[in-house]
Amino acid sequence: MIKHIRKTSAVLLCLVAFAGPASADTIGGFWDPEGNSADFSWHINNDGFLVVSITNNSNYSGMVTGFSFDLGEGGEIDHLVDVDGANRNGGWDHSTDARGCFSAECMVTGSHFWNGRSNMGIAPGATAEFRFFGDFVNLGDISNVIVRFQRTGRYGWGRDGGFGCRMGCDASEVPEPGTLAMFAAGLLGFGLVWRRRRGA
Repeated sequence: MIKHIRKTSAVLLCLVAFAGPASADTIGGFWDPEGNSADFSWHINNDGFLVVSITNNSNYSGMVTGFSFDLGEGGEIDHLVDVDGANRNGGWDHSTDARGCFSAECMVTGSHFWNGRSNMGIAPGATAEFRFFGDFVNLGDISNVIVRFQRTGRYGWGRDGGFGCRMGCDASEVPEPGTLAMFAAGLLGFGLVWRRRRGA
C-alpha cells in the first residue's frame, strides 16, 4: 500500500509541475488548413490576468505572426503585460485599431504583421503565452479568433489566415496547483504515518 501511495503522490506532484490548459481549439488556415494550423486556448490565471496560449502546429517554416479575437461581454483589456515563447518577444504589440484587426482586441507584431518575409512570431512546434492586464472578472468568452500564418508552404513564400471560434472559445480548465499540491502532500503524509504505526 505504501508503494501505491508514493506512486500516486509522485504522479500528482508531476501534475502540479506541468499544470496548464487542458483544452484548446484548433484554428486551421483558410487556404491550407492541413499545412497551417494552431491551437488556441485561454484562461484567467490566479493573478487575474487573461492568458492566451497559441501553439503553432504548421508544417514547413510557417510562422504565426499575429492573432485577433473578440473579447466577450464582461471583459476589458487594458494592456499587454508580457509574451513568453515567441521569437522577439518584445516585438509584439497590443492594438484595437491596427490594420488587419477585424475584432475588438488584436495582437500584432508591429509593422511586420503583413510582411511575409518576417521572422518574428511563433515558430512551428513552439507555444507562446500572452498575458493581458484588465478587467476579466465577469468575462464570458472569446470568439471570432483569427490567426495569421506567414512564411508558409514548402518554400516559405506564402501567407494564410485561420478563422475559428465563431460562437466562442470556452475557457481552458487549468488545475489549481495549490489544491493538487495539498492533496499530494496529504497522501504522502498519510503514507508516512501509516509506515510509522506499522513499524511500532
